[in-house]
Amino acid sequence: MGRDHDHVERSLDGADTASFISQHVNLDSWNRWHAMVEAIRHYDYWPDANKNMVYYFEPAANRYKGKLRILPWDTDASWGPNWNRGHDLVYNSLFPAFGDGGDTNTTPELWPAYFNTVRELRDLLWQRDQIFPLIDEFADFITPFEAADASRWKDAPSDAGNYFGLGGAGAKSISSLARDMKSFAFVGGTWPGASVGPGGRAAYLDELQASNGEGASIPFTPTITYSGPLNFPANGLVFESSGFSDPQGENTFGAMEWRVAKITNPNAPGHDPEERFKLEWQAEWESGELNTFDPSLALSSSVVYPGYTYRARLRHKDNTGRWSHWSSPIEFTPTLPDISPYLDGLIISEVMYHPSDPSNAEYAAGHTNDDDFEFIELRNIGMASLDLTDLRLTKGVDFDFLESEITQLDPGEFVLVVSNLEAMEMRYGLGLPIAGEWDTKDKLNNGGERIKLSFGAGVPIRDFSYDDKTPWPTEPDGAGFSLVIKSENASTDPNVAANWKSSSVPFGTPGLDILSGPFAEWMAAQSQANPYSNFGSSSLSNLLAYSLGADFKANPDTALPSMIVVENEGISYPALSYRLRQEASDLTHRVEVSENLQTWQSGDALTVIVAPPFNNGDGTDTHIIRSIYPLGMKSSRFLRLHVEILPR
Repeated sequence: MGRDHDHVERSLDGADTASFISQHVNLDSWNRWHAMVEAIRHYDYWPDANKNMVYYFEPAANRYKGKLRILPWDTDASWGPNWNRGHDLVYNSLFPAFGDGGDTNTTPELWPAYFNTVRELRDLLWQRDQIFPLIDEFADFITPFEAADASRWKDAPSDAGNYFGLGGAGAKSISSLARDMKSFAFVGGTWPGASVGPGGRAAYLDELQASNGEGASIPFTPTITYSGPLNFPANGLVFESSGFSDPQGENTFGAMEWRVAKITNPNAPGHDPEERFKLEWQAEWESGELNTFDPSLALSSSVVYPGYTYRARLRHKDNTGRWSHWSSPIEFTPTLPDISPYLDGLIISEVMYHPSDPSNAEYAAGHTNDDDFEFIELRNIGMASLDLTDLRLTKGVDFDFLESEITQLDPGEFVLVVSNLEAMEMRYGLGLPIAGEWDTKDKLNNGGERIKLSFGAGVPIRDFSYDDKTPWPTEPDGAGFSLVIKSENASTDPNVAANWKSSSVPFGTPGLDILSGPFAEWMAAQSQANPYSNFGSSSLSNLLAYSLGADFKANPDTALPSMIVVENEGISYPALSYRLRQEASDLTHRVEVSENLQTWQSGDALTVIVAPPFNNGDGTDTHIIRSIYPLGMKSSRFLRLHVEILPR
């Protein structure tokens, strides 16, 4: 620590380059520190004073000579009383400094970032609606101790210590001190050491951020407007920016940045009077610097919670690194849109929270932990397609559907959120309806925990806690089975243990509907556990082998569909011939057509049944379906068979 300190004390001054200063000082931190120094007039030091502040050095920087951060200390000479100028060692390296150790050298390259910070502090924090409640909150906390404090110190004998010789608002009462601090911030007045001009320190900050020519150089303050639906629905928030304009000329755009902050509004429906005052300085969401100008912002519903009040703002930056003021805010209280389609139609249908151990092959492939095979399955049991982009898993694991691989769920369909995509596909095969992986730091607790599916920032769609002890099913706790909801009904309470059961087969049934029925019975009879693993030594999955009746043939691979040519009135057509199991009442199938192997379609407008199904006498029927287009009419024509389990 001594070496860190001595190196900076001896090396840092106004003659240093911007590169040297940036290397040895955390300027982002110092800019915020000194902007607040100017706001509260924490001035009682000079460049070589070594007092009234704390030096902290980021230890690993500069070959362990550290990188300086300055932290506050001994701030009693602030908020009014004033001595000296607040020119510390770092200030002296940027600006002309007064007092012992100071010099008149400057580093103008570093000024824009400093004045940007002063400007931001003034725009977002040093406002009456922010500072006044903050002062009042602290005053309310201290006031109950005021009588005891006065009894101890006032009129006490000198050898015990007393208030004799002390004056000012703080010696009178806490409420008097609070009024005095508010005047200091926004009105002005006289305090020991110096006065504060009209408008208080707010007016001073206005002058400071525009000093040294900065006020004439920054981009003009943008304006924002709201262009979304009425009543600010949480999933329809859209804001628009005015154009970029800069006094330095055309084509000087550098960046733009949006921010949204939750604020304390006693009139908001969701206001909690027990919550501490929320400063706008503390953003709920920030876009970060956007280097391409885009006037429109569609805010994600995950940013805001209906019933609370927020402020949206925007600022522009030019190509010299200078930020504008933050725009005037749009203040809004988002409302909850109609989420009944989710409440009525979307359930968590299966949870694999403690999978079986990796197989030798899985282990060799790098999937050494059973957590890699965890998954959560959702299903649309409703009658309408569901947009998933406003949904998130927010308890148990974290996952956002906004930019996932699957953002819409049609009636009857499943979607999976998994721990590890590669592990999942190795164990269950390709083609699973996987939206994506949850956060790599997350895993489902083997001993039980809460799982929550939320709309937006946390409005519950499904919210329950599972357990691994009776009355909950115990087979899912490491034996390879999953936890499956018994009744796919929106009114089924997932918090009730009796509403869950173990999966009918080991490994669970992710993305499939085989809890019961002919396929589940066939799997058990074949001693097969995984619907997606290969059937014996064949190239077919168990699901496909069951569908095609491959178990009836000596070589199961010969049960695969085949492409043939059929004639009709002297015209040749491509057709698909395939077998289907007669007892597979839990299956549905269709022939699909494509010209590019990417987009597949089906239906009577594309295919024709050649003849009624032919009974093969082995428990299967042969079906022949042809394309409506003759051979040669299209440059490419592909046909395939699609089979799936019917919704239970």
